[in-house]
Amino acid sequence: MLDRMSISQKNKWIDSENRAFIIYSQQEAMEMLGCKENKAINLFKELETIGLMERKKQGQGKAAKKENVTVNYYICDMLEERFGKRTVYDYTLAINNMIAEAKTMKAEFVLADLPTFAGVNDVLIEYDIKESPAQVRSRLGKMFTEAVKKGNAKGIERAVSERNGVEEFKSASRAAVYCNKLYKQKKNSK
Repeated sequence: MLDRMSISQKNKWIDSENRAFIIYSQQEAMEMLGCKENKAINLFKELETIGLMERKKQGQGKAAKKENVTVNYYICDMLEERFGKRTVYDYTLAINNMIAEAKTMKAEFVLADLPTFAGVNDVLIEYDIKESPAQVRSRLGKMFTEAVKKGNAKGIERAVSERNGVEEFKSASRAAVYCNKLYKQKKNSK
């Protein structure tokens, strides 16, 4: 849904109160809620009645297509949280695990060296999470980098190298290289 939200914002699908909307089909709602068509229809009607959902018009007053319903993002989130049967990836747990794993690294490393990052596919399959491994890894990479920048991953920093007298961040095959500063200090003090 986050992907759809960003597409909606990019396409300027915004209501008079400056809220972005997403296209969300009745079929998707049925699958997410684990309900039959009548229940989904009744839910949509109720949300429409209280102004939390609008059907996408086809132009010149034609009725909305049954499969194209525009729902306020916050309502989708609320419905998914309350009634959803699907499991979502726990990014907070994953980042905390990655930071702990990074603190055990004895050499420079890339995120793919961390078991949590490397095992994303297995977790998605095991828990039947409907996110692509590439999306999950991309988000984890951004979150880990941000944690390092903000000092939330104590002792972990980007590895640097010197080229032509200038220090720059190391990378390996376009992947950021990190190091465990605490391990480096222990090693150097021996």
